[in-house]
Amino acid sequence: MSDTDILGIVSARIEGKQIEEQWHPPHSETWFPFDNAWDFVNKSYRVKQEPREWWIAPGDAASGVRWVAHETTDKLWKGASDVIHVREVIE
Repeated sequence: MSDTDILGIVSARIEGKQIEEQWHPPHSETWFPFDNAWDFVNKSYRVKQEPREWWIAPGDAASGVRWVAHETTDKLWKGASDVIHVREVIE
């Protein structure tokens, strides 16, 4: 990790973001919760990824738009009954 990467990850930790760590390959390809002991020689670090969410609703048939994706529910047409809630799966 570069000095800039290290500063970024430590700053994220100070801001309260969850950090994950990974032993350098070939030891592990799995990310684990941060164990509160920095080891920049043998481990990599990242901010824990949060799944994205969005809603898909029927579009305006007159304009030819069949489906529209929205990041919040406040933009959905209030009468829409065929709304699909999508949540990304992160492994």
